[in-house]
Amino acid sequence: AFGIAGDEPQHLLWRLQNGELPDGRSTVDNVVVHIGINSVNRGASSAEVLAGILKVVAFLESEPSIGKVFILPLLPGTKQNYDTIRKVNSGLSKASFSRPSTKIIGCGWDIFADKTSGYPITAIKSLMPDKLHPNVAGLIHWSRCIEKEMN
Repeated sequence: AFGIAGDEPQHLLWRLQNGELPDGRSTVDNVVVHIGINSVNRGASSAEVLAGILKVVAFLESEPSIGKVFILPLLPGTKQNYDTIRKVNSGLSKASFSRPSTKIIGCGWDIFADKTSGYPITAIKSLMPDKLHPNVAGLIHWSRCIEKEMN
């Protein structure tokens, strides 16, 4: 895992560009990218967040030691960031990638969104009580979905 609490796409990209990846003698079969919510919570626009995520993905795709790249959409959050998250996820779903093996995994919004919460939709409390981090039940639910999508 390359993530650090509070990370934003530009922080991850810098670390990847400056030695965070294994050396050229090693390969990584799969990389799962899930970043951007901290930027949303700090007031970045959907275009800025999307561009940052896509820069991270493009860098990973350019690395010969990286196998498949899987991208997770942003999870639902609070009512205040609903529109930004939806725009980022919509942009991700429309993005094109340089490798055919790069794929958006559908394990995000749809499995955590509380569709009974009215507009704007927020996270299911039993899976994301703080509307930012999945709890243990949420992580189990999420990991099963990711594993299924990767196979």
